[in-house]
Amino acid sequence: MPAYDLGALHVTGAPPLDPAIAAELAPFARVASQRLLDLSAAGDAALILVNGQVVEARLGAPPVLRAARDVWWAAFGPGAEPLVLADRAGDEEAHLERAGVRLDARPTRQVDPVWTRGQLAWAEVAPDGTDTELWLGDGRGAGRRVFAGAGAWSPQDLSRDGTQLLARHVESSARSALYRIDVATGAAVALTPVAPDAATPRGRFGPAGELLALTTAGGRDRTALVALGPAGARVLAAVADADVADLALLPRGGLAYVVDDERGESRLYVGDALAAGAPTGGVISDLHAALAGDANADVLAFTATDPQHPKRAVRYDVAARLAEAFAPVESPIDPDAFVAPASASTRAADGTTVALLVYTPPLSVAPAPVVLAFHGGPEDRVTPRYDGFVQFLVHRGFAVVLPDVRGSTGHGRAFAALDDGPRRADVLLDVAATLAWIRARPELDPHRVAALGTSYGGWLALAAATAFPTELRAAIALSGIASLPAFLATTRADRRAHRRAEYGDERDPAVASSLAALSPAPRIPLLVAYGAHDPRVPPAATVALVAAARRAGTPVWALVAADDGHAFSQAGNRGAFEVAVAAFLARHVL
Repeated sequence: MPAYDLGALHVTGAPPLDPAIAAELAPFARVASQRLLDLSAAGDAALILVNGQVVEARLGAPPVLRAARDVWWAAFGPGAEPLVLADRAGDEEAHLERAGVRLDARPTRQVDPVWTRGQLAWAEVAPDGTDTELWLGDGRGAGRRVFAGAGAWSPQDLSRDGTQLLARHVESSARSALYRIDVATGAAVALTPVAPDAATPRGRFGPAGELLALTTAGGRDRTALVALGPAGARVLAAVADADVADLALLPRGGLAYVVDDERGESRLYVGDALAAGAPTGGVISDLHAALAGDANADVLAFTATDPQHPKRAVRYDVAARLAEAFAPVESPIDPDAFVAPASASTRAADGTTVALLVYTPPLSVAPAPVVLAFHGGPEDRVTPRYDGFVQFLVHRGFAVVLPDVRGSTGHGRAFAALDDGPRRADVLLDVAATLAWIRARPELDPHRVAALGTSYGGWLALAAATAFPTELRAAIALSGIASLPAFLATTRADRRAHRRAEYGDERDPAVASSLAALSPAPRIPLLVAYGAHDPRVPPAATVALVAAARRAGTPVWALVAADDGHAFSQAGNRGAFEVAVAAFLARHVL
């Protein structure tokens, strides 16, 4: 069996990487993607994440590097010196730093920081994952613990007088609530319903101290923006077949919020009006508002993308109705060369509607081979955003079909729950319907289809390969779940309760047996890649799957990164994986 090393990446079962494919991929890999992390108080500068590094950008000025490794989060801290949350090589053991120096020496993993009103709030997770502590400090040192509670907690906001911390308690993706915590005593009071059918993903304290919450409370299938005050609840924004996905408070008390529709397209609102001049047709996220605006200078900032334009950090002047990028997105490829997808849908055998996003090669003279790509989560969704690797595959002549299978978000709370617990296998009905849809399309070749996915999407690609071996030619999984019971027993401790709410509790023998029956055992060609210290999907079960497949005579290309974690955060590993995928598809699907 061929085996070789590419730095810390160990490859077995695969031929040497093709330099011609690497050269073809290189322009797509050089398309830089940005993500807005923070907006300065005056709205004139932004911290932007570019390839794991933080740059500070001002309109019309060259960006300045401020932090250079594995960053998850950053904010303008004391004296405008960036505060940073970073891990090492994707191990997810993240800690807060200022000027390259950790704020404390505690080994506990730090998560979900919030910098607001000159204070830094964050959560620290106990090693066994059973408890969370919430901390508050000035961004210069270790801070002080203000709350400890069982389960997953994260800070959201701090009251204007600094006495109350707004925090979110999460039991599952379908059940979460906001609490007001007295920072002096640690006493916590629920502000939104603690109920099985209520999820509250985000909240802020309003200008008068009222709670502004994005919530499904009240039996809603979609997330609405609600104000909760002494007089009760008041709906500020609720849109049929759409979710209010983000909000920001303007300095003079106005509200801005983002609505995501059924197709995953975002619309920005300021007050009750659409924000004229803001990007449309794609995705808006990471909404921020400048804190020091005046009557003529309210400023918002956000990350924007669409299928033909990579993520970029955008400054939006509310009064001028003007949106402009803080810094240019470096791209050696003309955006007009990128393919825009089409929306479609199919219906599963039980009547469930499955939304599809479909990229088709523009110059195909014969039915195109197909990559059926599954997103992770499963609490994620397909959106009209730029994906460089998808564009690369389309450039090589593949159609790419992305289904929003049951369990995806963005289609209502009921749809997201359709795969929960004992209904996990029902997701294969959606795969069958998508394969039937491919067979009915003359521009697609149903005899040349491969499945691809990452994390949960990797499990689904492997499960689809097991369930439909005559309709799929090959399967590709990056950090894929190879065994649901093993995943639940070994995923990072603080994630287990949340994941058990989604899949079932493997400590129950009956549940473990039903989940084990869904463990993939594909017998078609496989490409499997994973990080050796992935804390979300520990690789032991994947190692066993690869060994079993090879014993059965199944061709397996395996890529193991000794210096990476979940989903390959290291650019070199990601690039090698994408080159290997292209070569694998050329051998087994074309």
